Amino acid sequence: MGIPSGNPLHNVVHLIIGVAGLALIYGLFAVGNEDINFLNLNTADNFLHGASALVGFIMALAPVDSDSRRTETV
Repeated sequence: MGIPSGNPLHNVVHLIIGVAGLALIYGLFAVGNEDINFLNLNTADNFLHGASALVGFIMALAPVDSDSRRTETV
């Protein structure tokens, strides 16, 4: 069996998600550590970003009304 070929765009998406995950970990550990907290993050920032991510996740999983996407031609 050979090496399966992949979609380069799929790989880019994985890289972007990985970088976002590292940024999330950075934000959680930078709070309270003045040596690495060059963005001046605080606990309120973490809660705000967490709430924003949760709302976005809910919106992404919310059912879509199929009638609203139909276009009527008269």
